Amino acid sequence: MSRRNKPFTYLASTSALLLAVASLAGPSRFNDAATVLAVEPIVERHLESERRWTCEPQEATPEILPVASTIGADIRRQLRSTAPQTRCGWTEIRSPVERINGYRVTYSYNGRRYTRRMQQPPGEFIPVRVALEPLR
Repeated sequence: MSRRNKPFTYLASTSALLLAVASLAGPSRFNDAATVLAVEPIVERHLESERRWTCEPQEATPEILPVASTIGADIRRQLRSTAPQTRCGWTEIRSPVERINGYRVTYSYNGRRYTRRMQQPPGEFIPVRVALEPLR
């Protein structure tokens, strides 16, 4: 081997040794920030039930009674059948409810787009953990 090639050989072997040591040490991890591109709320819709005591006016329905034996009984029957009536009772009322159940977040890191679900809306950036591993 000539003296001219020694520095190149030394540099190549040193680089190979550093790569071997780095691969033995495992992946390299660090934190960084990714740019948020879009935030979309995830909305859950359902019907909610509630029981309430309600009263509603009812139309008077004439009662069919046997023929009155006196005029007074006839008048009482007419008053009873035409008086306004109210119907009361428990009623189940169902109303639509919307609740935000998370956020679909699209972000960009190192030129690639990613989407994940988050519980809170992020700001302009989100923290990401980056792991670098050598190809084997």
